Amino acid sequence: MSKIAVLCNDGVEEIECLTVVDFCRRAGIEVTTVSVTGKRQIMGAHKIMFHADEVYADMNFDEFDGIVYPGGPGTGAMGEKPGVKELAQKFLNHGKLLAAICAAPGIGKKTAEKVILELKDKLSLEDALEHTMTGDAGDISCGDPSGVQSEAVQALTALGYSSTEALRAVKKIEITEAMDVEAVLKQALKQML
Repeated sequence: MSKIAVLCNDGVEEIECLTVVDFCRRAGIEVTTVSVTGKRQIMGAHKIMFHADEVYADMNFDEFDGIVYPGGPGTGAMGEKPGVKELAQKFLNHGKLLAAICAAPGIGKKTAEKVILELKDKLSLEDALEHTMTGDAGDISCGDPSGVQSEAVQALTALGYSSTEALRAVKKIEITEAMDVEAVLKQALKQML
């Protein structure tokens, strides 16, 4: 499982920080919010108070696969905190995931271009879809009440198709209540061949 740290500072854009946390956790990615203020309590840019999981000084970032620097009007001060800019460079140098949202501090144009180039090979839609379709990310049954769609995708991946290919093929089928997994598989395979 991937492990991501999201750095927080007073004045952080709440949506840039907490949406990342929410999406990653839904995808089964372990996320730790880390305050760089020296205290766990964070006051967001829109006066929304939240508590970070950890404090920067207590962290060992070697165990993390990625780090996120959210933006916001108060995050300029984040780049002045000892080690924060160097941490970004360390993750970049080690080929780890590095993400900056908006005008995150310490991330200039050159570094941002490197990050984009690095991320294009690191992010895998296929892995995220596979994780979601196997049910590890929680209950996805609201769009697939009978579970036929999920089972069909799992069967296609077992046959050697990628999760992306399988999901695309199954999504193209108008699944009725009368259809079972076998019927969905037949239609999906016809579309794929």
